[in-house]
Amino acid sequence: VALEPLSGRAHQLRIGMATLGLPLLGDLKYGARRPLPDQSIALHARSLWLPSPVRGTDAVRDRGTDAVRDIDLAAPVPRCDPWDSFAAARSARTSN
Repeated sequence: VALEPLSGRAHQLRIGMATLGLPLLGDLKYGARRPLPDQSIALHARSLWLPSPVRGTDAVRDRGTDAVRDIDLAAPVPRCDPWDSFAAARSARTSN
């Protein structure tokens, strides 16, 4: 499932999924049946974009332009449970 927040409201994605009757794994606050072994919630940001916090002369600028670079981050899916289970299920579906 890919989710994209519409605002900066706290718990927006967690509440949205719970409202659909699909609480996130480990999210006891919003309806999960049991915790994950490490007490975390199965929510991972694959990518994150933020406007540059620096404006003015100290800003990091794109070469050859006067444009300020924003912050664009990407993170691979963790290699541990429950993420390994998701990867295995996805592989099984795509190989059939």
